[in-house]
Amino acid sequence: MSGAGRPQPAEWVFALLALAIGLFLATRIGSELSWQAGRPLHRQPGFWPSLAIVGMVVFGFCYLLGRWRANPRQGSASVIGEIGLWLRGGEFVGWFVIYVMTVRWAGYLPSTLVFCCALAWRLGYRSRRWLGAALLFGLCTVLIFKSALAVKIPGGTLYEVLPDGLRNLMIRFF
Repeated sequence: MSGAGRPQPAEWVFALLALAIGLFLATRIGSELSWQAGRPLHRQPGFWPSLAIVGMVVFGFCYLLGRWRANPRQGSASVIGEIGLWLRGGEFVGWFVIYVMTVRWAGYLPSTLVFCCALAWRLGYRSRRWLGAALLFGLCTVLIFKSALAVKIPGGTLYEVLPDGLRNLMIRFF
């Protein structure tokens, strides 16, 4: 529900989706989760995922029931508009997929710097100050993940054309 206590137009759609996904997952419990004979219930590999799925079904049903009882009488245009707002967030999933695919080709540092600037530009931060902040953020992110946390991220194909010393430096720290 919204902050004012009134249901939003598409809350019933969200509730229906949550319940439908929970029910679908519940039908897959027997074939997707493993159960081992002789182990106590709480030690079974499939127990906690099953409990989460049952919770999703129960709470999805309760939420759908609550939306039905509130019964907001709003037109379908406002519902479609709100769902359209939800789908706009999918653009950033696409950005992330492109970023991940680019890291394999260009490497972690160049991809991160380009995509931090591209996202800043996309979000409307187009001044030199904000693009510089995006570059600094990208550089700090790469340094923290690769150097401080020692996260193993494969070097990009582009790194292969670099001279040996620079290539090793880029693969190890950037």
